[in-house]
Amino acid sequence: MTLDTAEFCLKAAARCGVEQVIIIGGEPTLHPSLIDFISLAHREGMRVSLATNGIALSDCDFIQRLSTAYRPADTIGISFKGSSKFDYKNISLSSSLDSFELLVKGIMNLAAVSSLRYTVSYVVSKSNIGKLGEVLGVIRGLTSAPIGLSLCGPYAENGIIVNPASLKSFCDLMNRCIDVLDEIDYSDIYLHANVPLCNIDANSLLKASDSKTVNLTYGCHVLHRSGLVFDTNGDLLLCNHLPGMSVGRMGVDYLTEKEFLSFLSSEAFTAPWESLVKLPYDECAECEQLFKCLGGCPLFHY
Repeated sequence: MTLDTAEFCLKAAARCGVEQVIIIGGEPTLHPSLIDFISLAHREGMRVSLATNGIALSDCDFIQRLSTAYRPADTIGISFKGSSKFDYKNISLSSSLDSFELLVKGIMNLAAVSSLRYTVSYVVSKSNIGKLGEVLGVIRGLTSAPIGLSLCGPYAENGIIVNPASLKSFCDLMNRCIDVLDEIDYSDIYLHANVPLCNIDANSLLKASDSKTVNLTYGCHVLHRSGLVFDTNGDLLLCNHLPGMSVGRMGVDYLTEKEFLSFLSSEAFTAPWESLVKLPYDECAECEQLFKCLGGCPLFHY
């Protein structure tokens, strides 16, 4: 994304009342204008959250430039992959066995800079659920920062939904995740509940919640109808898991902020939005707990 495109997206988002910008990738720390982008966000009155694989944080000079640009309300989210250099290489398809060591060094560097707030995230899948306890142990051995856990769900690749599976399989994965959390005593773990809560084992969930081991978070900007997602070229997406599947094209559907705001209220945008967030099951509409779980991630039902 060019700085000009970034400035347009930030100004348009600010006009819509957006107060936080989350910078994701690819890997955003590789962008040569990242610090300038952060400054643009601050100029629009937004706080910044940077999602990164953490490798660039092993560079003390980069840490210094980032800490100079960051403000107290800003955060950094580090994506953790695997509990060893071999796991990291296999999961991230990295060509180097040094990536894991650089990630560890990056976390240690962050811990030494009190002005930078950060969290560590881990994506749970069928292939790595067996190592979840081990991974959490490694993370807790490095830092006491909050840990966010989410499920590996469907996403788009070249316009095709990848990793589809039954809702039951995702709910089974969530229940297995809660079982692991039941057996540990680490604090500040946030589990993103992106499946309907009625499909999660209630006893395990209550036990984990009562022990303060796990805190549940519900929904996303799509279900809460509270955010905007821009592709790297300024196109508008319904969800950050649907890259390349735009519902609005910069330079075609809008070119100015006024045109963008008009497009958001047009049927060209509202129709696909309503289609995505429709309730997955009729019984969800009558559920008294719908306001809590929001019916789960809509991509799990397609």
